[in-house]
Amino acid sequence: MRTADPQAEIMVLDGQFRLAARGVGTMSHDLPAGLYKLKLRTGPEVFEEHVVLAPGSGEVVKDYEERAFVSAAPLANTARTHEYHIAAAQQQSRVPHVTLGQGSSIFVF
Repeated sequence: MRTADPQAEIMVLDGQFRLAARGVGTMSHDLPAGLYKLKLRTGPEVFEEHVVLAPGSGEVVKDYEERAFVSAAPLANTARTHEYHIAAAQQQSRVPHVTLGQGSSIFVF
């Protein structure tokens, strides 16, 4: 199983809702035939899908698109971020508003 987002958490629950496998970004695991629930989590967003593995079905490959999530920070590919949010953050991050000491910086937007 692969996700376009390398930070997405992948969980596979078996028919008894027990954790059968877990990974981040990609996951490869041998599972017996049965009913499974796949959960992908990126930030606060969760996507779920049921999958049936039939006996003798062999290798099953699933690919998932990157899922947008809501973030207060102006991060790329989030659900409510616009170009003008990113541009404003980039512009203001380069302007020192308070200087205390040397060699370090912190930016709060």
